Amino acid sequence: MTDLDRDTTATRAAGAAAALLGTTAPVMSACAGAMFCRKGGLNAGATLDPVPPSQRAEVEIPAALDRVILAGLAKPPGERPQSMREFAQLLSQVEILPAWTEEKAAEWWSLHMPEEVEPLAA
Repeated sequence: MTDLDRDTTATRAAGAAAALLGTTAPVMSACAGAMFCRKGGLNAGATLDPVPPSQRAEVEIPAALDRVILAGLAKPPGERPQSMREFAQLLSQVEILPAWTEEKAAEWWSLHMPEEVEPLAA
């Protein structure tokens, strides 16, 4: 058994990464800005429950994925998946429909592509 087999800190980090991928908003900095958590404050990330990613995302996030992400973000370690294997297994059970396609990706990027920035003069 490895450390990742019993490390709930890793599952919390994975939950934060999944939330970031789903919403494009970092969990901790967004909590401090009251954008991701229900209430704001300097220690919001440590004291408040995160809002389900589906409530912040521009794309549809299934309720089952919300539950897995929120389980990974649970503050009490005993409420999180107890290993990365368990977290991965929970993720693998989430059915994503409709599937993400090249067309959907192109549409998303057409709305979110950063503007070109001139390089700084040396």
